[in-house]
Amino acid sequence: MREINFQFPNKLSELANVRQKINEFIGTEIDSLIINRIILSVDEAVSNIIEHGFPDSKESYISLNVQLDKDKIIFILEDEGIAFNPLDAKPVDMDEHLELGEDGGVGIHIVQKIMHVEYERTLSKNRLTLTKNLTEEI
Repeated sequence: MREINFQFPNKLSELANVRQKINEFIGTEIDSLIINRIILSVDEAVSNIIEHGFPDSKESYISLNVQLDKDKIIFILEDEGIAFNPLDAKPVDMDEHLELGEDGGVGIHIVQKIMHVEYERTLSKNRLTLTKNLTEEI
């Protein structure tokens, strides 16, 4: 199993750097369609952490641990933002959402469609674990 750990400021401007580090770490070991979906889901998760976990724009850091083996890839995000369990979020009716032309509100839905999601709050930290089984069909 290969692994990488890094921290980044809780700023949306950091998303490009996060994507780049993930792409460099994964390399060519995974089909590009799967990589794009994985990065989309991580991007949505990180965006939600930044936008909703820190409404007062308090400066903080988000930790990301990525573990890759032949069967799965795991992303563990930790932050000190507001406690929020994405598994408690109301399911989104995508047809209704699109018909109404609503902006936002689908990030968690996207993440849950692509990845297996686990959440826990320990002391003052959120831990969001996103796992993708690489042997699944696309």
